[in-house]
Formats: sequence, structure tokens, C-alpha cells
Amino acid sequence: MSDSTPHASDKSRERIKRAITAAGIGVWEINIPDNKISCDGRCAALFELSGQHELPFSQAFQNLHPYDKPAVLAAIKNALSGHDNGAIDITCRIITANDTERSINIAGTASFNAAGIPTACCGITRDITNSLKQIEAGETRFQQLVQDASVGMILLVGEDMRVEMVNESYSKLIGHKVAEIIHRPLFSVIPEVEKEFRPIIEYVRQTGETYNLHNKSYTLQGADNQTIKGHISAVYQPYKDPNTKESGVMVVVYDVTEQVMARQKVRESESLLKLLSDSVPAMIFYLDNEQRYTSYNETFMQWYKVDATQAIGITAREFIGETTYNRISPYLQKAYAGEQQRFEIPAPGRLNPHKWLSIVYTPNKREDGKVIGLIVHATDITESKRNELALRESEARFRTIFEQAPMAIALMEGSDMVVTLGNDKMFEIWGKPATLTGLPVMKVLPELEGQPFKALMDKVYDTGTPHFGTGTLAKLVRNGILEDAYFDFVYTPVRNAEGNVTGIMTLATEVTDRQLASQAIARSEARFRSLIEEAPVATCLFTGREQTIALANDMMLRVWGKGSAAIGQRLEDAVPELKGQPFLDILDEVFTTGIPYAATAARAELEVDGVLGSYYFNFTYKPLFNEAGEVYGIMDMAVDVTEEVLAHKTLEEKEMFLNNAVELAELGTWSIDIPTGIITYSERMQQWLGEAQSTLRSQSSLRIAPHDRERVRNALDKAMEKEGSGHFDEVYTIVHAITGVSRIIHSSGRTRFDEKGNPLNLSGTAQDITMQRDLQTTLEQEVQMRTEELASAVEELQATNEELANANEQLLRSNEELAQYAYVASHDLQEPLRKILVYTSMLANDREMAPRSADLIAKIAASSERMRLLILGLLDFSRLLESDSVFQYIDLNNVAKDVFHDFELVAREKGATLKMGKLPRIEAVGLQMNQLFYNLVSNSLKFTKAGTPPVITVSAEMLTQEQTREYIRTPLSFATYYKISVTDNGIGFEKQYNDQIFEIFKRLHGREIYPGSGIGLALCRRIITNHNGALYTRSTPGEGATFCLILPHKQAE
Repeated sequence: MSDSTPHASDKSRERIKRAITAAGIGVWEINIPDNKISCDGRCAALFELSGQHELPFSQAFQNLHPYDKPAVLAAIKNALSGHDNGAIDITCRIITANDTERSINIAGTASFNAAGIPTACCGITRDITNSLKQIEAGETRFQQLVQDASVGMILLVGEDMRVEMVNESYSKLIGHKVAEIIHRPLFSVIPEVEKEFRPIIEYVRQTGETYNLHNKSYTLQGADNQTIKGHISAVYQPYKDPNTKESGVMVVVYDVTEQVMARQKVRESESLLKLLSDSVPAMIFYLDNEQRYTSYNETFMQWYKVDATQAIGITAREFIGETTYNRISPYLQKAYAGEQQRFEIPAPGRLNPHKWLSIVYTPNKREDGKVIGLIVHATDITESKRNELALRESEARFRTIFEQAPMAIALMEGSDMVVTLGNDKMFEIWGKPATLTGLPVMKVLPELEGQPFKALMDKVYDTGTPHFGTGTLAKLVRNGILEDAYFDFVYTPVRNAEGNVTGIMTLATEVTDRQLASQAIARSEARFRSLIEEAPVATCLFTGREQTIALANDMMLRVWGKGSAAIGQRLEDAVPELKGQPFLDILDEVFTTGIPYAATAARAELEVDGVLGSYYFNFTYKPLFNEAGEVYGIMDMAVDVTEEVLAHKTLEEKEMFLNNAVELAELGTWSIDIPTGIITYSERMQQWLGEAQSTLRSQSSLRIAPHDRERVRNALDKAMEKEGSGHFDEVYTIVHAITGVSRIIHSSGRTRFDEKGNPLNLSGTAQDITMQRDLQTTLEQEVQMRTEELASAVEELQATNEELANANEQLLRSNEELAQYAYVASHDLQEPLRKILVYTSMLANDREMAPRSADLIAKIAASSERMRLLILGLLDFSRLLESDSVFQYIDLNNVAKDVFHDFELVAREKGATLKMGKLPRIEAVGLQMNQLFYNLVSNSLKFTKAGTPPVITVSAEMLTQEQTREYIRTPLSFATYYKISVTDNGIGFEKQYNDQIFEIFKRLHGREIYPGSGIGLALCRRIITNHNGALYTRSTPGEGATFCLILPHKQAE
């Protein structure tokens, strides 16, 4: 036994050694007395000791990473001192022969004698490089998952709630970048929510319990001071750092703003659905699974004369009475069993026993199919029911009943379904004539091919089992048009005496209106949106106290002068010009009180197409309520009555002007009501006639002088003749009833006839021409005397006319010679002027010239350059005096584009914006049009405001003949005229210079400030004159100028 024990021990050690070697573990031992360290081959390899197995302690760690060596030596010293029970466990890095790093773990234990003195220390070494890499890779993947997470995640550590980790989703949620949050106390970044959220975090950190937060609203200030609002759900979980043991909280945040807003929209949609339900002229109510009323619409309340809560919670049996309940009970049972029921009954006694109702019970089912209530739709069919009952009472024969039944009925016999009988109703809903009786149904209705009805008929014919259809879609050709129609119908087998099926009886009711109404209710929100968008008047919906524009149709957007981008904005942001006007306050009042508001001809200042103008509207603000009775929005419907209001004002002004004109002209007015013979006079006419009353009978004709009376009466009768001219115009004498003073008046009027040509009244004016007649008599005498004198003067005038004709011919020759002279003079002046410019240039380059002489030479050069520009301008002007230019059709769009291109460099230097609308194509001289636009654009780029980038806009509009005559007294009758506007935002000028600026050499500014020849605008006017047009301008100092060109589209027929 004693011989075998050491041998067994050796084997055991050998097995352990092999196991350690197989595991890649190195073994080491510190010889404390000799201060040496021994290690096996694996340990030496791990420490990069080149096979050395024993070496001084100081040399054993020569390949340790410099940063790790102090820690390793400190760990060994700590173990040899007896700390941690003499245990060593530390990770460090070894620098390998090829300058890479190897991570190893050194673990071991020190041994001590009874006196506590270390006697030995040994342990193992493992290569953990790959393990660390895997851990690092795992941490990297975890961090990447956190950063890529679609939910916000943040780790808060310590009492100050310092951010140790945060992902992009959380940073976007609070409007701050990750770099602005990490390693900072959370509430130093978002202090505005500290009061709400710090207690939650403190609770989780202190208690170690998880906390769940649901649908919490919040308001933050983002990094750019933009207000951020939303709703979140969050999970707060306790966390403890495994190294520092510091406690913290991990927060996972879900942005549920869209879900919350969606639920809010659902509630609003339900409210809109309620509004739509109340608008339907039928009762709609809901019975729960105990047959109790839980909701009903406005029609229900009106018919039963109950308020919104009076019937809630009452059972149908209690509310409608036992008699009516017994009649509907079978239908209720089937409906609660899951079958939709349709039937007609007399109305309950408390409603009106003579009224008939069409009832539809629609089961409301859960996902598992269990019925939890009924949706009830009751329509008043009293009128149709009365007709049906009256028809049944009046007709006794079956075929007559069959023909006149309110339900469509047809009999089809044989397997090929020949239509042997059909009432008018059936042929009406088929859209076919009754003459098709006797043909197979597929011949009568070929459009049923591909639809399920023939197969259903065949099945009923083959099986003898009836088929019921409810709200079934059928595509029928009616009046030549393929239509979608919906029917309730039944296919019933018809049997002979032996019980065999010989045909099918079809009963059908078209329920297209009902079906479409049902679909409309289901699509209430879409229909409501479409209703607003397609409303014939400007309509929009505001939501919330801030009056956010939820919906607005095109008409409302045009009223505001805004695009679709306004939808979703607050009204005061989308239409800022409303600030300071009463509308925003009125909307706030309607939202607060829930009281509708309406106004007529209300004035509003709106900016449309960039122009602030006054408009007038009839409008209503109607509040919309949610299920809680709270106002959640306002419906705005407006009608633009600007034209009517302005027309009314114009009419009032015209009436005032007419009255003033009547008074100024000292006219009297009168009117004869022809059927009654009553004559109404103005106050002035009363004074002339000496009458105390303003209305008289026709005996007032006695006030007409006897010698005129018959003539005036005949003229009046002729004016009042049926289908006559209706015109009255006479001069006659009237006599004052009291003083007897005579007065000669000129009276004229016109008769108004009805649509049949009968005279209604004759109205007119009268003017006292007594003085004129006296003057006329005197003048006639004077004229007679002067006639003789004029006869002799005529001969002198004829001679004078001949002299004027000669003078005119000489003037035309003079003008031609003057134009030629201007051209030759300006042309001949260019040669000496060029020499002056050359010589001054040579003198200016002479370096020996005295400074005083150089200044004089510079002035000479500047003056010569101005003279050269004047000569060129004069040449251009003289050329425009020639009238032999060739006209051809020119596209002004191309002309304007070419001019814009010429000024591209100048525009870029000045930061100018050149805008061009659609321009017309006209008959013109191309070079002159180019010169015209060139001069106007050059002018706009020259006279700009300092510090303001120039904006030049060229646009055009077609003018009517009436509009053209405002600018041109006698426009070309065969031509269409256009107004082309060139607008800038430059320095502008006073109104008094509107005409002066077109004079040749006329300048409003010194050459030192704005250089130029002063001929450019004169050339423009000359070009416009050559084209039978007009040129005018509008301007306000400091606000820019607009040059308006009135041009015809062609020059000759």
C-alpha cells in the first residue's frame, strides 16, 4: 500500500496537468524567500518570456502593458499582505513580439504560516483576449440596438439624475441633440417638466419598483426655443451600476401623440356622425342587450316630444306600450338572434296611431358574433302606406293588385325563367318596357350576365328553397345607362298541384336611397370633409380654442387669398391680416359660449394676391359640440357679397348724384300711375302749379294753358299706347292755380310696360325754360342780324382755309426736314466728338501733366461722354419719327426673356429678381419692342433703393373695349388691346411728374446720382405712339413705380 500511494498521487497530478494544459491555462508560483517566480511553458508563452521557466521577480513582468503593470504589482502586494484572504484576480494586457496586445487573467492565492508571514503564492494565467472581444462586441451591439431603437431610451444615475446613456429617439422627442444631454443632469436640459417627472424618478430610484406612465401630455422648449407638445407613455425601471454600485433609473419612452390625437379625431368624428344623424329626417336610436334606449337622434326627440335624456334607460316595452311592443316582439327576437329585420307597422299610440313606420333592426355584434344591441332606423312611410292601403281597398281582383302593388312583382316560369307576368313597378325598376313579357329573363335583362341572380334563380328552382336578399347590389341598364341599384328581394318557388316547382315569384323593393344613406352614415367623416370641400359657398372648419384650420374648401382659400398650406395652421397665422379685426374675438366668443354668430355685409381686410383690399361677406359661425356637450370646433360658412355691397353703394351714390343733379338743374319730377290716373309731383312742380298736395287726379291738366292742352293730352295718350314707343317730350305753358302766372316748361318722360305690353306708369322730368324762350326770341332777332354779316365772312374763311392748307403742307415738309436735320446733325457731330474723346484719353494718360490740367481733362471727357449719349439718343429718337417700319407678329415673351438675359450680370450684381408673367403675341416692330423693354428694365435697375434688392415684374392682361377707352379715346375697332405692366420696388417719384418724365431730355435727378441721357422714356412713348397705343405710369415715392403699356394685338384689319 505504501508503495502504491505516491504512484497514485503522481497519476492524479499528471491528469490535472494534462487538463490544465488542454484548457490553455498556465501555472505560476512565486518563491518568496528567493524573490523569484516559476512558471510552466504555457504561462511563459502567455507572458512572452521565450521559454524561460524561472527568473527574478522583477523580470517576470517586463512585457506587461505600461498602464497595467502598476495595478498587477499592487494586486500581488495586496495578496501578500493578507488582504482579500490573500486572493489575486486581475486582468491585464501583454505586449506581444509583433506589437499586438493580448489580454490575460492572473488568478492565485498566497499561503501564510502561523505567524501570518507569506510563505508562497501560486496561481494560474488564462488568455481571455477572445472573451473580452466577444464582451465588447456584445456591448457594442447592445449600444447600437439602444441607439437604433424606435422608442426613446435614457439611463439616469445618481441623485442629480445624470444622463449616462441616451439614444437619438429620446433626443428627438425632447428637441435636443444627444451631445447636449449626455453626462448632464436631465432637468438642467429640460427644467420645464422637472416638477411633473422628478417625483416619479425619485420614487423608482428609492423604492426599486417599476413605474408605468400612460398617455401623459407634456410641453417642452426645444434647443431652438420651439415649443414641443405631445403625449407619451413610459416605463421607469430601477438600475444599479455593477461597478460603482450607484443607483439609477432606466426609462423607456413611447411617443403616443399620434394615437392620442387619433382617438381625439375619432371622438370628433363621432360628434360629426351625431350631427349627421340629427340631420337625417328619420328616427335613429340604439337599444342595448336589455332593450333599453341608450341614444337617439334629434328626429326621435321631435317625434316623441322628449328631451335628450328623458327616454335614456327606459325599455322599449315601457316606452311604446304593450300593444305596439307585442307587434314588434317577433322582429326584436330575430334581430337579437343576429338577423337583420325590416318591417312596417303603424306608429305607437303615443306617437300618432295614423302614422306608418318602416323599421330596420340591424344587430350590433362583438367580434365573437354575440349581439350586444340593435341599431334601429325608423322612416315615416305614412304617405306611401296610405297609398298602398287605399289601393288594396279599391281593387278586388288579384291581377289588378298584382299590377298595382307598391312592391315590384314578377312571375318567371320554366327552367329558362320566361317572364310571364310583371307589374309596372317591376318593369320600372328593371328600366325595361312591359312589351318584353314572354321572353326569358336573361333576354329581358342581358346585363345580369356575370351577376349572381340567374344562379340564385336556378338554385331556388332546383331546390325549392326561397332566397332572401337584403340591400343587394344589381347593375341594371336603365334609360340607356348602366346604373348601380340596391334591392331587398325574395325568390319564392311557385308549385303546381303536385308540388313540383314550375317557376319563381320575384318580389323586390328598390332600397338604393336607403342603402346609400347607410353607406353615407358609415362614411360620415369622409362625407363631411367632402361636404366642406365641395360646398357651393366658402366653408371651413376651425378646431380648438386656437382656431386651427382643420378643413377648408377651395372657395374659402380663394377668399383668404391663400393656398392649401394654410390648412393645419392657426387662423391668425395663416391669415395674419385678421389681427386687429373683430373676427378672431368673435370666434373666441362663439367657442366660449357655444352661441352661433351670423353677420351680413361684414367688412374684412384681406390680402389677396399680395394686395390688401376691403371685401364684404355674409357669414355664420356655428359651434360644433362633442359628446360631452363641449365646443370642439366652429363651422364657418361665408358668401362674398363684395360686388353686391359695392353695387348698392354705387346705386346710392348714383341716386344721390341724380337728386343733386335734379336740384342743381332746378328740375321738377312727375309720375303718372296709369291704372289709377293719380299723378305724383315733386315739391318744385307743386310750386310751379300752385298745388298744396303732391298727388293729384288727372284734372290737374286744367293747369295747362288752353292752347297747349289738347296737344299735350294727345302726346300723353300716344306715349301710353300699348306697344307704343312710350316716349313723351313736349314744351307747353302751365298756369299757377293761385297767382295765374304763366310758365313755359319742357317736359319729357318714358312709359314702363308690363310683360304683356300694358302700360304701368309714365315718369319724367320738367324744366322751366321760360327765360330760355325769352332769350331765344331775342337771339333769333340777333341771329337774323348776324346772318347777313356771316355771309360775307364765309368768303373770307374760304380764303383763309386755302392759306391754312398751304401752311399745313409747308409744316409737314418742315417736320421731315427737321427730322432729317436732327439725324444728319447728330450723325455728323459724332466724328469730331470721337476725336475729342481720343485726344482727352491721350492727355489723361500723359504722366507729366499737371494735376489741375488732369482734373480739367477728366471733366472734358465726362462731358464728351454725356454728349455722345445725347447724340445716340437723338439718333434713336429721329429714327422713330420714320413711319416705314415693317410690322410683324412678335411674341413678347421672347422679347422680355432676351432683355432679362441682357441684364443678367447687372441683376446678379444688384441681387435683383426678374419676374415675368404670360405675355401676349402682337403685331409690332421687333427692334422697337426690344428697345422699349430694354429701356424700361434698365430704368428699373437704375433707380433702386439702397439696401433693398430690386424686384422687377412684367405682367399682362387683356382689356375690354370699355377699359381701353379709359386710356385711348378712339381705339382701333378691329383690335384687342392688352395692358402690359412693368413694376419695380425702386425709389419712385411724385405724381406731379407722371407726364414730365416722358419729355425728351427731362431728368428728375442729377447726373452725379443717376447717370443717363434723359431720352430713354421719351423713346418709349414714341415707340408706343408708333404702335397706336398709350403709355402712362403710377408711382409713390419710396415704393417703386409701374409703367403701363396699352398696345393693340394687330395694326390693320
